[in-house]
Amino acid sequence: MFSKTKRVHAPAQYMQIQVPDSSSPLNIRLSMKQVLSEYSPRGTEEQYLIQFWQCSSPQGSEANGFNVTTEGQPFLIPQSNVDLVRYRQRCVDKGSSFVGLNTRVGSWLVGRTVQKRLADQGTICADGSHNQTLGLFAIPVLLVRGTHKQTVGIIELVTLVPKPSYVEEFNLIQNLLKEQYIGENESLESGEMGKMIKVEYKNIKIKFPLSSSAKLEDLKTNVTDRIKKRTFSIGYKDTNVSEVPV
Repeated sequence: MFSKTKRVHAPAQYMQIQVPDSSSPLNIRLSMKQVLSEYSPRGTEEQYLIQFWQCSSPQGSEANGFNVTTEGQPFLIPQSNVDLVRYRQRCVDKGSSFVGLNTRVGSWLVGRTVQKRLADQGTICADGSHNQTLGLFAIPVLLVRGTHKQTVGIIELVTLVPKPSYVEEFNLIQNLLKEQYIGENESLESGEMGKMIKVEYKNIKIKFPLSSSAKLEDLKTNVTDRIKKRTFSIGYKDTNVSEVPV
């Protein structure tokens, strides 16, 4: 599992953008505040949490990865909801978690997004119960300097009702990122959205996004990471619902 630093915090706040003192670069943090405040999905009654996870390189370390935390970072819950507030608090309580390329992040969506640099979606049971399932969507935030792209954080969207697709939300956030001014010859963008892949293995059903430029080996790696099996065959169902091996 990923390493983490546990801390005790006051209850999460909501109803307005919160930007406490933070060690993250000020211009990135202010840009994220702007993105979150301007995020306005269709349907004014939609209940959601949107928050920023900072990704920073460990100081004095040669580790190939990031310290990931949402503590002290901008977040927004436009309409108070107990499940969204509890989820926010659980994220804050994680403290700082190190995520490297080979770190075992399990089902933690933000951790997978850091590793893949690809927008991803999923679900989670609210407050550890099965009475309410929240929809999750995580988007990598990349700082672009010329041809170099550096991961600076993750924007996580949590919806009270899971959605089959978050393409509309992805496009909205991507456009907001591009509008931000960071500095001379610098800009923000997101990783690719990819296509949503649905996989069935025995009684296991999973789905995940895959970049449009991905190859068969990328598909196999994603399936292996999720079903924890090294040996399996891949096929698909054609228009006649007949299974076709790949």
